[in-house]
Amino acid sequence: MYKTPSGKEIDIEAAIVYVNRSDLVIKSLESIPKEITVHFVQETDITKNPDLRGEIFKRSNVQFYEKGQQGCATDWNFCTKQCKSKYLLLVSADCRFLGEVLNKSLDIALDNPDIKVFSYWKKWMKIWLYDVDFFKKMGGFDERYWIGGEDEDFQWRMMKEGYQFGLFRTKQIDHMDGGKHTRDIKRPESHCKSVQIQWEKWGWTSKRQRDEELSKIENYKHFRV
Repeated sequence: MYKTPSGKEIDIEAAIVYVNRSDLVIKSLESIPKEITVHFVQETDITKNPDLRGEIFKRSNVQFYEKGQQGCATDWNFCTKQCKSKYLLLVSADCRFLGEVLNKSLDIALDNPDIKVFSYWKKWMKIWLYDVDFFKKMGGFDERYWIGGEDEDFQWRMMKEGYQFGLFRTKQIDHMDGGKHTRDIKRPESHCKSVQIQWEKWGWTSKRQRDEELSKIENYKHFRV
């Protein structure tokens, strides 16, 4: 259990998937309270960094995994399966918390148990906080997405089922420059593939059709922290 400064307790773990710069990973890790267990994934065939291991293990409660390259959606699902707590905090390794935004947002999540999934810093996958059982119930991220698109797809699926998605509106998240999740896969190529998967999966034939269908299901609740 992690206790926020307000005295509230939350059953929570965190997860980080490696990016290409170890300095960013360390900064990201330092912004997560040491009382919170962290699951850390290093993809051995593209991002292995032996020097980082020692820095990570300065924390006593890190679960360290080395695995083959499979894409972000697969890595996030992998971390979720390892989590034994009620909540999981997914943190992109090129992002870090500033100030008291994390503690304030955890208090909000506890005060709004009907909202099962929250995102920080816009709608996309930078940092997510979610109820693990709910995430599994919804099938997790679609692993056909390599990087990009899996977050939007999950949002649309849960909102289509009538669930509300929480957004923490804040300037207290630092998206550090220079991080990327792969060395071999070009980002524009990967995102084009994600768009193709989205359109085929959802059966869209035009931008107008997509926008009309999404406007009927979008259901966001905003919280300023």
